[in-house]
Amino acid sequence: GDWRKDHWAFQKNNHPVLAMAFSHPLFPVSRRELYVIFGVNMIFALTVGAFVAHASVCVQCNLDCEGGDSSCYLKEIGKLSHVFMARSEVSIQGSSVSRWPGVEGAADHPHSFLCCMSVKLGVRWW
Repeated sequence: GDWRKDHWAFQKNNHPVLAMAFSHPLFPVSRRELYVIFGVNMIFALTVGAFVAHASVCVQCNLDCEGGDSSCYLKEIGKLSHVFMARSEVSIQGSSVSRWPGVEGAADHPHSFLCCMSVKLGVRWW
């Protein structure tokens, strides 16, 4: 047979994006299940990507389970905010303060959960 037809038949059932639109009706995984699988895979990939980006800042600022320079962490995360966080302006007693969601507690806890977990899970091996 034609290898291109075989390749297309394989791809339309096994490629994560193509299978959502082109899978065979008798394929054992329904299209609805393929959408769920794709969504879970995307959430997982984005979470790992954000975790690695944060871990690189932890390495740069020498933050681990024992502590480190939390001011460096906040400064470097601020530089990365355009990549994976929405910056918000918060008004506290008449003064405008910039903060990044999920990072505001890091100044109070220099041994932040994320940096400590990056050490324990081995994300900082590079």
